[in-house]
Parts: sequence; C-alpha cells; structure tokens
Amino acid sequence: MAALILSSVGGEKLPAGKYTVETATTLNTVIVRNWKTKRAAGALSHALQVHDGSKPRLVFRRYGNQYFLAKVVTSSSGIELPKFKAEREAAKAKRDLLTMKDAEPEIVIVNAQVGQ
Repeated sequence: MAALILSSVGGEKLPAGKYTVETATTLNTVIVRNWKTKRAAGALSHALQVHDGSKPRLVFRRYGNQYFLAKVVTSSSGIELPKFKAEREAAKAKRDLLTMKDAEPEIVIVNAQVGQ
C-alpha cells in the first residue's frame, strides 16, 4: 500500500485513504485532511497560475511507492509545493549510480472532485 507524504516540515506521512484538500491561495498554504481519522497535515506553497476553467486535479511526484504532493489545481487557481527534505531524500535514495544524479520522479495526475 502506497503512502502519501505531504512534504511539510517534518515530512508528515499520511496513509492511503480518502482526503480533502483545502487551499488558501492568499496565505499560500495547503491542508490535507483524512476523512476517516480527521488527521491533517499542512504545508506552505507557492501560487500557480492556471487558466480559468482548468480541470481540478492533484499532481504528485512519485519515487518508488512514495507520493509527494506537488500541485493542487482548481478551476480558477492553483498552488505548487516545493520539494522538502523528505522528498529530496527519496530522490537521493533512487540516485542513478552510473551518473550520480538524483532520480527523476514519475508525475502522477489525479482528477479531483470539487465540493464532494
């Protein structure tokens, strides 16, 4: 079972499950909350310019079985999360031994439901 890792201070690990994602673009923050346990984690983010009418989606950077939230896009706004320590360590762990470069993540896009 894969885990979502919200790259916040401390690299809060969230187990697989159903989540709500709340963004506050004026404060450049994102909060991810588990529906069942109500446990939440938050992180600072950067505003992301999107076109009006964009499809709501979550974008993750994947290293092995670890998924790092990278972007949250709504129909009118978006935020982007930087790579924090836990993600940099995951990239380094998957380092290409021949070139000694950190691994490039697989980009995973999940369509989001707004207001559900």
